[in-house]
Amino acid sequence: MIVMHKSAAAYKKTKPVLCLKCNRGKLGHIPEQSSVVLSKRGKIPPDGSDAYVLQVKCPVCRSFWTLTTKN
Repeated sequence: MIVMHKSAAAYKKTKPVLCLKCNRGKLGHIPEQSSVVLSKRGKIPPDGSDAYVLQVKCPVCRSFWTLTTKN
C-alpha cells in the first residue's frame, strides 16, 4: 500500500537530488544533513530489510531511478 500526503513548501534548507545521467533533472529534495544513494542497476534490497523502494523518472531525460529509504 502506498500512502501519499499533500506537502507544503519546506522552510528548512533542502538540497536537490539531480539525475546522474543528464545532471539537470530534479528527482526530489532531501534535508541538508541527509544523503542519498541512487542505484543505476535498479536492484532493490533483500526481502528481509525494512526499506521502502520508490521508482522515479527524470523529467528531462526520461531515465528511471530507484530511490531506497530506510526506516
